[in-house]
Amino acid sequence: MTKTAESGIYRLSLPEPPGGFVFGAVARDDHESEMTMLEPAEAAKLAEGWPLIIDAEGQQDGLSLFQVEPGGRHEVWRILVMAALAGLCVEIYLTRRLVRAQAAG
Repeated sequence: MTKTAESGIYRLSLPEPPGGFVFGAVARDDHESEMTMLEPAEAAKLAEGWPLIIDAEGQQDGLSLFQVEPGGRHEVWRILVMAALAGLCVEIYLTRRLVRAQAAG
């Protein structure tokens, strides 16, 4: 059993008898999804050797990574996606017009 990173039921092949198998279960580690704050010693050990700073106050609000600050950067991707969709619609319209003109003439 070497690749058991995910929890679940695994089918294991047995060397004897040939073609034999057995099922095994791998349980998930609930410690990985624990959302408690790190102790200062744990945070220091985690940041050791990495350019990483763990702020004790920042740990309390983990969702701040996903929030946009007022006056922050403006997302341009929405405008670009809408422009691409508009361009595709114009291309479809012009292609249909060309095909109709060729069919009529």
